[in-house]
Amino acid sequence: MIRLACLAAVFLAASSRPASACSCAMRPVAAAFQDADLVFTGLASVTPLGPGAQRARFRIDEVFRGPALRVVAIDARGIGGSCAYAFQHQVRYVVFARRTRDGWRAFYCDPTSPVAEAGEALRFARRPH
Repeated sequence: MIRLACLAAVFLAASSRPASACSCAMRPVAAAFQDADLVFTGLASVTPLGPGAQRARFRIDEVFRGPALRVVAIDARGIGGSCAYAFQHQVRYVVFARRTRDGWRAFYCDPTSPVAEAGEALRFARRPH
């Protein structure tokens, strides 16, 4: 029984995202895809905008949903508390973005992730819809 509990703890720790004050359940890929205004892969160029804020400018490789943009900027404010996704500089991502009155946003609870870890999200995005 103890072995099973230890294995479960290791699995959960290995499959979780970094800690955040944001509280949400990971959304299913299909639901996030339907709700997204723009789904794409691209290389992030991140600029800090102050404590807990950044602008990630993406050079887009593939667009799966939304306008055929070549470049898009996603601003995040309150990273760690507002459920905004925190991007890393010079990492290629699959991004599920939503258009707001203030610009594009990507949220922690959607399947946005580095391409190297995207698995199901990238396979789903590449399927014909």
